[in-house]
Amino acid sequence: MGDSAVDISMDSYDEFVRNNIQKSSVDLPAAKAAAQSRLGLDLGDQSHIDLILSQAGGELSGLGNMTWANQTEQVKATGSLRGNKLSLEVATLSNMIYKFDLAKKGSAVLGDYSQIDPEGRKLRGIADGRWET
Repeated sequence: MGDSAVDISMDSYDEFVRNNIQKSSVDLPAAKAAAQSRLGLDLGDQSHIDLILSQAGGELSGLGNMTWANQTEQVKATGSLRGNKLSLEVATLSNMIYKFDLAKKGSAVLGDYSQIDPEGRKLRGIADGRWET
């Protein structure tokens, strides 16, 4: 195919590019010292919350799902970690609020929560789960 007297060597092209293209540095924002982790919580009312959390300093935020009785709803979480004390507020799309006060030991978490429905009624319960950092 074509004239064998014409030899197109791509090796020299690579060298040309290496020598003649400006080196560029893309300044990426520092990957916020935000470590991601997974938190799964079983609530006393047979529901379950799965979250992906980002941590910057002692502050936490994340998204996930809440599952109960074959239903799933998206949730948003914010909170803080101070020592082994995890305080977390989880809000559902249907305006249900869950406030957790948990103790962390290794990857296990255990503690109390209060559930506040859109009408302001409160229920209390116990949550336990696993936090994989």
